[in-house]
Formats: sequence, structure tokens, C-alpha cells
Amino acid sequence: MKNPQLPPWHADRPDSVRRNYLAHRLSGAAGLIILLFGLAGAAHAQEWIYTMRPGDTLWNFTENYLTDIRYWKRLQDMNDIQRPRNMPPGSKIRVPIAWLKVQPEPARVMQISGMAKLIRADGKGSEVLAVGHELHSGDTIRTAADSNVTLNFADDSELLILSDSEVVMDTLSSYHRTGMVDTRVRLQQGRVDTRVKPSKGPGSRYHIITPAAVAAVRGTNFRVSTEAAQPVSRSEVIEGKVNVSGDIGAQLVPAGYGVVAEKGKPTPPPKELLPAPDAPDMPEIHQRLPLAFVWNAVDGAHSYRFQVADHAEFSTLLADRETTTASGLWHDLPDGDYFLRLRAIDDDKLEGRNGDYAFSVDARPFPPFLVEPRDASTLRDARPTFTWSEPEDAKNYRVQLAADAEFTTLLHDDTPGGAARFKPDQPLAVGRYFWRTASIDASGEQGPYSDAHQFEYRAVPPSPDFKEPEVGKDELVIQWQSAGDQIRYRFQMAEDPDFEQLTLERVIDEPRVAMPRPIPETYYFRAKTIDSDGYEGEFGPAQKLTVQPTSYWSLLIPVILLF
Repeated sequence: MKNPQLPPWHADRPDSVRRNYLAHRLSGAAGLIILLFGLAGAAHAQEWIYTMRPGDTLWNFTENYLTDIRYWKRLQDMNDIQRPRNMPPGSKIRVPIAWLKVQPEPARVMQISGMAKLIRADGKGSEVLAVGHELHSGDTIRTAADSNVTLNFADDSELLILSDSEVVMDTLSSYHRTGMVDTRVRLQQGRVDTRVKPSKGPGSRYHIITPAAVAAVRGTNFRVSTEAAQPVSRSEVIEGKVNVSGDIGAQLVPAGYGVVAEKGKPTPPPKELLPAPDAPDMPEIHQRLPLAFVWNAVDGAHSYRFQVADHAEFSTLLADRETTTASGLWHDLPDGDYFLRLRAIDDDKLEGRNGDYAFSVDARPFPPFLVEPRDASTLRDARPTFTWSEPEDAKNYRVQLAADAEFTTLLHDDTPGGAARFKPDQPLAVGRYFWRTASIDASGEQGPYSDAHQFEYRAVPPSPDFKEPEVGKDELVIQWQSAGDQIRYRFQMAEDPDFEQLTLERVIDEPRVAMPRPIPETYYFRAKTIDSDGYEGEFGPAQKLTVQPTSYWSLLIPVILLF
């Protein structure tokens, strides 16, 4: 074999460097022959285009980017490079991707909501996943219920692992300084949401592998889910395109479409995703907890998913729920600004397009619960006492009393000085009223008002004003002034002034009572009014009636005021 030729830019290097280089070339000659035969077709394989920068030579490019220094000559030949030491900046060379250096590139845990477990590739136990953890090929993440984890890969692509999911880092590597990455994760069960950066070359690869299919992308936003109990994979594309490969065939899925792939079956054509739910009545500010979200139903929806995040990118979630109705509840969020995402889910369990809404929570300090007067109650006290609960952070309260439900006609609007009670200074007029309170914390910030209570004040029905009884030969008639329409009366008659021995008690609709003439005796009678709502007023002063024997009845002075 002839002495190997030195690269022309090695001619001016020190003798020791030249000797080492020649020795290396001679000792690897046999290996080089095998290598060249093995890569004879590399020029026709997938290639990366590199743009030369100032100071680049074919030699230092080979050292920095390729797996073997011996590739420099072949690279020179396949690109027809005449001056490898002085390559003009901006000139381009073709490089087989198979020659590029590959190095591990860990993923990093960026955010965690809830709890997740990390199982290292060596299988030696597990640990609680934490922000900042580096993940390597073979590592496994398992998320708990109501939990999610956000990962960041070498090219700044993101993977959101949702609750009750298991994901294995299958391959995490990059092609050295090229910017191209090889990211492959296996979704064993659960759901993931991805945001993949546009690829920086043909060697970039981003695969989500499930037991039923592989979703391969370059620069897109898509979701993948699978179920542990059955080998079914669902892919939903939000932006870009995704190639979904099943056991039998593959489908290119565009944005706005999804595919359900089953193991052992042909991959079906893409299916259009349901439109995003519309929520025209969604409040911009929520002042009540739990948070209530309501949206319009979507034709063809089997169920819905709502998610809450504190940023518009939804890279981590505060809430993630599925509901069978066009509404959802979430128990609590601190005061602040948030974002709601809604999706309709069809009969194939494909989740539809996203509908995003911004909202704020301003629920603190929490409003009190109103105690008295109760809602829809009727009061007889013209100066009632208003009472309410005392929330933990409340130092004072604001009380409003109004004649209308909108509180535009305020009769009272003041703070009672920290006490959880209030009594009007002036008596109320007969009518309907509304009242509510709000808490004020130690800093003076007032929270939202409580739900309003309404009540009605009615004056106590007056006691009946008796007329002179009519004592006849066979009948006694007692009557009084009418108290108005829809008023009833309770009448009592007794032989004692304390009315412990009643001889008659009636509830009647008319202001009179007729009875057979009683036996000669002294009697006491009284009456009170009963309002239309059943409220009974107070008995008026008792009246005394002495019934004489028949021979003397005409001389009877029938009514003597007892009081």
C-alpha cells in the first residue's frame, strides 16, 4: 500500500503531528477499507447541508462534526471541493447524516403540577420527580392523578405529560452541533400534548410511540393518547402535519384532523376534529368559588374537556377535567389572571380543536354567608337585626340595603365597625327589600358582595275592634271591624280571664261568629287577625260578657272591658 496522502492543509503542521497522523492512517487502513465499502451508498442516503462559516476548513469541519477523521477525503470528493483549506463562507457542502456525530442530549423537567415518579433506566428504585431533573434514554415518568409534567428537549420542543400517564424516554440524542435532534418517547398509557419546534435538518426526528402506532412529526402541535387496557392510539393534530404509522399502513394527518389507530388493523383515514366550544357568556371576572364554567353544546360531542392554566401557552395545567355536560366546576384558584381551554370529544374519543378564553379570579376576601333575615322571608319587625357569618380574613364589612334587586336605590350603604350585625336607625316602610354584605380585609381591600337576600316587611295585623254583641233568645252573635281582604281570624271564648278553660275556638274567614245562646255565666272572649301568609297577630284586649238567665237577659249590659 502506498503511503497515505496528507491533507494539503497538514503540510505546514509540526513533524510530530504529521507523524502521528501518518501512523493513525496506516494502522487504520484495513478498517478504512471496510468502512468505505459499508458506506458506499451513503452519498445517496439522507444528507444534511452545511453552510461554511468564516474560518472553516474541511479538516476542522470533519473534526467537529463527523464520527471519523477519515471522512474528510470522501467528503472532499463527493462535494468536488478544490480548495479545502480556503472554503468561501456561505458555500454549502452535502454531508451524509450517517457520518455525523451523535451524542446523548438529556431532557429537562421544567414544570410539575401535582406529583410524578421518576424511574431510572437502571431500574434501581424510583424517586419523586422534581423541577430541574435531567432525563436520559431509558428513564420512565409516571404521573399521578390530577398531575402533569412539562419536559423540555434539546431543540426546545416541549412535551406535556398529563395525569395517570406513563412515558419512557426511548431515545434522547442530537447530532452534535448541527441543531438536529433525535427524540423518541414511548407512551405506555395516558395522554401527552406536544409542541415540536421546526426541524433544523433532515436528520431531526420526533416520534411518539404507542403500542398501536407511531406519530412522527417535524414542527407541529399535536396530541397523542393511548389506553393500557387495549392497543389503541389516538392522534389529534392542532398545527402542522403528523405521519401516523400503524401495523398496516400510514396516514398523513393535517391540522384539524385526527386518527384512531388499532393494533393489527389498517390505519384509517383522518377524521375531522370537532370545532371548539363557544362560550359567549363566559365572565371575564369570577368572584365566586367554586369556579363555574359554562359553554354552548357542540353537535356530535360525546363529552368535553376543560383545562385551566396560568399562561396562554398551557405548557402546564392547574386543572384538567372531562365532563359529560357543557359545563364544569373547579374548586379553587388564587386571585389572579388565568386561561381556560375547552375541547369537544367525539364518539371515537378524539378531542377536538381548542377554544381558549382569558379570565380573572377576584374572590377574596370571601363574602360572608347571610344569616338573618333569610331569603324570601317575611318580617314583622320594622327595625330588624341583620346578621351574617364572619370569614377568617374579614376585619370589617360593608352592608347594603336596597329597594331593588340591582341595588340602584340604596337605603343603607355603610360599614358597621367590624361587627357582624346591623340594625337600621329608622323603621322600615311596608314593602320588599334586598340586602347583601362584602368582607373587608386588614389592608382595606373589599371583596365581592354576597348573594343578595330579599325579604318583605309587613306590619303586624291590628287586633280586631269589637262591636256590641247581639244576645238573642236562642243565639249569640259577636262581630268586629273587618281587617281587609284575605284576612282570617282566630276567635277564642273561655270561662276564665286567662283563657285556660276554652269553651270555643274557631278560625273563621269573616269578622263575626255566631253561636247558640250559652248558659247563664260570665264569659271572656278575644280575637286576633291571621295574615294571608299565615302569620297571626297578637290577641287584642279580652272582653267580658255575662249571660243572665232568660228572664233577665233584656237587662244585661253585655260588654264590660276587662282592661
